[in-house]
Parts: sequence; structure tokens; C-alpha cells
Amino acid sequence: GDTDVFTADQMRVALALATPAKVHTGTVADYDDDNLLRRAVLNIARRRSPRREPAWCRVMDAFGLGSTYSHQLCRRFGIDPETGKDIEPAPLDK
Repeated sequence: GDTDVFTADQMRVALALATPAKVHTGTVADYDDDNLLRRAVLNIARRRSPRREPAWCRVMDAFGLGSTYSHQLCRRFGIDPETGKDIEPAPLDK
């Protein structure tokens, strides 16, 4: 039988039409919670510490978490908990 074959351009157009546009409000509501959390963790973990403490310590202090959760939060967003350098983000455990 006949099957419909679509070009890549046709598929992109169809996807764009099927995906609702993001309405920017000019407020913090433009960012979902995961994006805001990611930004906070990255900014905190990458800051230089005068005491040369590991990135997970800065995250722990900022979020009021223990060491285990602070390590996990760093890894979740692709930050090495010790050095603060970029690593492959860890999958979330559910």
C-alpha cells in the first residue's frame, strides 16, 4: 500500500506547528523550576572559594543539604562535586 513519506523540512514544519510556542512574560515564570535550580547549582559550584572548599560544600551551604545530597545535586547538573569542573550529568534516580 501507499505510505506517506515526508521530507525532513516537512517534519520540522509539522513539529513546529504542533508544539505550542513559549510565551515570554518577562518574569521569573519564564523559567521552569529545573532550569532555575540548574542555574543556581552551576553558579554556586563554579565560584572560587577562598578556603578552597569542594564544590559540594558550597552547594551544601547554599541549599541546606547534607553531603550526599549535595554530591548528587552537583552530578545531576554535570558538575564534579570536588573540583567544580564540567562532567557528564548523572541520570536522576527515581
